[in-house]
Amino acid sequence: MTSKVPYNADTGGVTPMNIEGRLYDQRERLRGMTDEDRKFRAQFLKDQRLAPHEPVTHLPELYYDLVNPIRRFYRKPLDMVFDKLRIEERFGRETALSYRFFIGKALLLIASGYVATYYFMYNRGTWERKHGWHVHVGREPVYPGEPGYPKLSNRTFADYCDREFKNSPI
Repeated sequence: MTSKVPYNADTGGVTPMNIEGRLYDQRERLRGMTDEDRKFRAQFLKDQRLAPHEPVTHLPELYYDLVNPIRRFYRKPLDMVFDKLRIEERFGRETALSYRFFIGKALLLIASGYVATYYFMYNRGTWERKHGWHVHVGREPVYPGEPGYPKLSNRTFADYCDREFKNSPI
């Protein structure tokens, strides 16, 4: 037997139970309540008040259950910096999370830029190997009526598909 409930249901596939009774609807309350209904309604409303420590939004134990090990690994350096500087105590939890998010993304962007720069500087595709990136530079367009038309290429026949062979020390 397969379930028709999606996996991301708030109740985990169990049909939610109404704990408010028949008095959840305003029309039902207007029909009249018995003393027992009034007592139940008063207790229900009293139970809905949160204690001073509720809602609990930050549980350190829950962090290890919800965040996978790879994410914890790459978040650890910035978490240590933020804990050392006590950013959360100074600016509040929401502001600290915003700072941590944007600083983390900026550092990842900078690191990606350094990696890309290194790759493009030192992994060029030359005649010595097949892999690497190649740069093909086209000529500057010159149209009829413009000065310098027709602009001929200053390359020789040996320059095409050279892949830096002429610059090699051989």
